[in-house]
Amino acid sequence: MNHETKNPSASSGQVCQNCSKDFVIESEDFDFYKKMDVPPPTRCPECRMQRRMCFRNDHQLFRNVDAVTKEEIFSSFPRSAPIQVYDHPRWWSDSWDPLSFGEECDLSRPFFAQFREFIKKVPRASRSILRLSNSDYCDQSGDLKNCYLCFNGGRGENSLYGVTFMDVKDSVDFFQSGKLELCSEVSLVASCYKTFFSYDCEGCQNSAFLVRCDDCSDCFGCVNLLHKKYYIFNKPYTKEEYEREIKKFDLGSYEVVRKMKERMMSMDKQFPEKFFHGSQNENVIGEYVYNSKNAKYCYEAIGVENVKYSQSILAGTSESYDFTNWGDSTELIYECVTCGNESNRLKFCIECWPGCNELEYCIECHSSSNCFASIGLRIAQYCIFNKQYSKEEYQKKVSLLKKHMKEMPYVDARGKSYGYGEFFPPEFSPYAYNETMALDLLPLAKEEALKTGFGWQDPNLRDFEITVRAEELSDHISDTSDEILKEVIGCASCKRAYQIASAELGFYKRFNLALPRSCFPCRHSARTAKRNPPRWQKGFCMCEGGESGKYKNNTIHSHGSKRCENSFETTFSNEKEAIVYCESCFLAETR
Repeated sequence: MNHETKNPSASSGQVCQNCSKDFVIESEDFDFYKKMDVPPPTRCPECRMQRRMCFRNDHQLFRNVDAVTKEEIFSSFPRSAPIQVYDHPRWWSDSWDPLSFGEECDLSRPFFAQFREFIKKVPRASRSILRLSNSDYCDQSGDLKNCYLCFNGGRGENSLYGVTFMDVKDSVDFFQSGKLELCSEVSLVASCYKTFFSYDCEGCQNSAFLVRCDDCSDCFGCVNLLHKKYYIFNKPYTKEEYEREIKKFDLGSYEVVRKMKERMMSMDKQFPEKFFHGSQNENVIGEYVYNSKNAKYCYEAIGVENVKYSQSILAGTSESYDFTNWGDSTELIYECVTCGNESNRLKFCIECWPGCNELEYCIECHSSSNCFASIGLRIAQYCIFNKQYSKEEYQKKVSLLKKHMKEMPYVDARGKSYGYGEFFPPEFSPYAYNETMALDLLPLAKEEALKTGFGWQDPNLRDFEITVRAEELSDHISDTSDEILKEVIGCASCKRAYQIASAELGFYKRFNLALPRSCFPCRHSARTAKRNPPRWQKGFCMCEGGESGKYKNNTIHSHGSKRCENSFETTFSNEKEAIVYCESCFLAETR
């Protein structure tokens, strides 16, 4: 079925059906839509991204009930979700047949109306996991051993409280990081060893409170250092001086740690930042993008090529648009969430992997191809609404169904139209907005979320008896006995109950680190708050050629004493207190 586009050889101005803001469809975009045989989008890139993200729970584990045994299980889905949930082993077993839920397409009503009811019928797996060992409290992850509350990651061992990671060992409290060992309270950190309370660093070891430092060892409280050793607050010391001075900072004391965090926040604002986080790129507009080529408006991407409007995608992803989460040797993906692992030509799909091909409007299908509007299939082909067809019947019915979707679109409660080429309406999500990754990246208040058509779930906190408030904990880790493992602590931030795990306490004692005073969700929120959101605007280099009101250059730049004239697209907003430099000026200051 071919979809006509207006003037596909040139850019086209559009008005978003959802937010009513103007957006542009470039000529290269029309080429992609033609290749994928889909109509151009009716919503702007941000609204499309937000809609996809509200279908993914990134870092929460809920208590739910197995639909068969009625036993309590831990699940990606909250108990309030209007779906059937099977415990993970049951879902993957042969005890049930996804094809038994098959039904005919009902062309007397909108496609999405029928599919919404279908979603409620077909069981979903309680968690999305692969090869976990002694890691029952983890989700959206693979190849974990002895891990606790770790999400959206792979290859972890003996680690706790991590989100978005790869190759982590013996670490606690980490986010958007990889190749870590013996690290704690870090985010956007890679290839680090024994590094604590640090942000945006690579190749560092035996250090603490670092910001934007690379290849540094034995450094403390430093910003924008490269290839340094024995530095404290950006000041060099001899080895003997450093070892003497560093003893003055006792990180076993919570009060010392708290004051250091405040000091580093103030110090960070006095140094320039590069206009985007990324390296080893070619022709890239993005944030947190590495080793990529021709990636436009991408956020958190590693090793991708010819990709646009996508977030949280991994190496080997190519020729894809509007793709949120995963990838890995995958191409020709459009408007999908959590798909990948050698999959190709997927459109409007959720949780489809591995080796899936030619799927549309499918959810949690695996090793399947040429399926439309199906859920929970495994090694299947030519299915619509989980009903089996011959190849010829399938092709004929899919063509008819797409035509029907165009002629009879679904209209939601806000009057927004959904025909073929649109991702699922937000109201179809099993999650409330504040239960998804959308809240982390595009935060909304409850009233705003409801007004915009998203769901909201007020916390249903279990009635735990708080035995000690965080403010009442001993200041120093040396004064903390194993009795703390029996305590139910009231979080200093949200007042919710949390506990200290045995492995966690052992880590803090081993490295003389103070106990946290906040629960894991609050600590994670504090880490994510440091990121820029996936919104781009025009920016200008703030380097004035020498001494400005905020920062004095250490070297002479290529533009001399004049103000740098470089401009760029950046996620740094005017409201954020930051000294933003172009790449050349930033590198001149950090080399």
